[in-house]
Formats: sequence, C-alpha cells, structure tokens
Amino acid sequence: MQFASVSDQWAQFSVAGPCARDTLRAIVDLPFDLANDAFPHMAAGECTVCGGVPARLYRLSFSGELAYEIGVPARYGAALAEVLMRAGEPHGIAPYGTEALAVMRSPSASHCPGPAHAKASESLPVWRGVGGSSSANSD
Repeated sequence: MQFASVSDQWAQFSVAGPCARDTLRAIVDLPFDLANDAFPHMAAGECTVCGGVPARLYRLSFSGELAYEIGVPARYGAALAEVLMRAGEPHGIAPYGTEALAVMRSPSASHCPGPAHAKASESLPVWRGVGGSSSANSD
C-alpha cells in the first residue's frame, strides 16, 4: 500500500458567516440540499457546482459562524474564487485570511493549531485594541 497526498490537486475555500448558505445556494447544483436537516454541522458530501463541476462540500466552522469549506479540482480554483465572490456580492462577501480567522476564533476559545498560527495569541481582539468588536456569546 502507498499513500499519496492529493491536497495539491484540489482548490479549497472557506465560506463563513450568516449568509454562507445563501452564497453557496447560488452555485451548488440541485438536487444537493444545503438545509440544516439535510446537511448538518460536520457533514461532508460530494456535489457539483456551476453546472457540473465536481466538488466536495464540508459543513464545519472554525470561526463560530455558519461555515462551509468547498473544494474543486485545482484547475477550477481561480474560477470558483471569482464565482464565489460574485455569488456573495449581494450579501457583502469579503475575503479573509488566517490572521482574521485567528481573531474570530479567539473569543470562542477555538484553538489554532500549527506553525501558521504560532502567533495567534497576539491576535486576541483586546490586545489589538478592538476588544469591543467581538463577543464571547456569538452563535
């Protein structure tokens, strides 16, 4: 038996926030159902997007918000990024990076493992002077 990493063969994006489901509904092909009962937290499934592009969808959250991760074959990555931004435009979508994710995780005590987040503790909102912008009681 041999193991081979296929991570480089997929482009993966996180779509998080209160309008994440609405954004994905605009691109996920029917009959895939994104409703809570059909696709609950921690669910994973295969679907198609944008009229037939194979995708893997995960319902998980590292920010405390409603969130998904969606992966497509790498050759579709740039196109999916553009489509996601257009689909989320009516909802005020904005890209975020790992530093923002670390800040969103901090109030909910979610941990950021790995060397990429080694300085996550320096990102606590109160230490950045924006402590009033976050809540420990978020959904």
